[in-house]
Amino acid sequence: MASNTRLLWLCIFVSVLVSVASAVTLFNNLPAEDFKEFKKSPFVRVVYFYKHDIPRLQNFLDDFKESSEILQDYGVKTGIVNCKEDPVKEFCERKHPIESHILIFKSGYVMTELGLDSMFSVDAIMSNILQMVLLGEVPIVQSSEELNTIMKISKGQKDVLFSYQKAVGTYEHRIFMEVAFVYGQKYKFAFTTSADVIPTISTFDVRTPSIWFLQCTAAKKTDKACPVLRYTGPMNLVTFSRYMKLISIPNVVDLKPDNAQTPFGDLNIHQAYVFTNNALYMETKTTVEDVAKDFIGLVGFAIVNV
Repeated sequence: MASNTRLLWLCIFVSVLVSVASAVTLFNNLPAEDFKEFKKSPFVRVVYFYKHDIPRLQNFLDDFKESSEILQDYGVKTGIVNCKEDPVKEFCERKHPIESHILIFKSGYVMTELGLDSMFSVDAIMSNILQMVLLGEVPIVQSSEELNTIMKISKGQKDVLFSYQKAVGTYEHRIFMEVAFVYGQKYKFAFTTSADVIPTISTFDVRTPSIWFLQCTAAKKTDKACPVLRYTGPMNLVTFSRYMKLISIPNVVDLKPDNAQTPFGDLNIHQAYVFTNNALYMETKTTVEDVAKDFIGLVGFAIVNV
């Protein structure tokens, strides 16, 4: 009898240990009473409804937590509703497997539901959610006709940053979307996942994510296309952000003979000094500005009138 009792207590103890070991760690708890106000925000709000453990859930939650901290910089807040302890009946009682998705809200409405199978890393979570934040501002181009339309509308108005991405949810897609969030007021951003669109602007053989700078501001409505420069730097946030700073300032400046300081010094790019005199100054400047168009973001030109 004593042996059976000890065995029973041992089974209970092991069961408790297994239960504790398998429990997931939740964060950003969103009480049911606060949910309505949370989802009514005019800004993007992201909610995960926890009902029970599913495969790889803790991995997702770890990535979701890290992403949530970064997304605050973009005005995005996240929350987790615990359907076991404090359910929001409208969603927790759905027959649809809501625990396998995250829901994105804005102004009280569900913008979309994203499956956890597409939320496989911090990069995937960040890029997918930023895509929703910039919905309508950063289109996914499906055809050459769509890209031509963007260029046509942008001529004389805005320069365009256009990218080829292998897929939505990659590290490179995240970088592109983060920069688009910062510079979206000044430039038009768009991307495609179809290599068939690229011949519209370039003969470059795309096998990896790439970015092109379409100089549509300087293009006339009658021009067939916007002048194109390909971004040749590595695809990381620091380098691409620096490139955006470079294309946002003139790459031709006048420099006095007694001043060796240029605005390019802190931007880690090549600098070219062109020396001229009063008689040749205008001709020199016209020539330099014409040449400099092909080196935007790569070389800073300083004209020194001696």
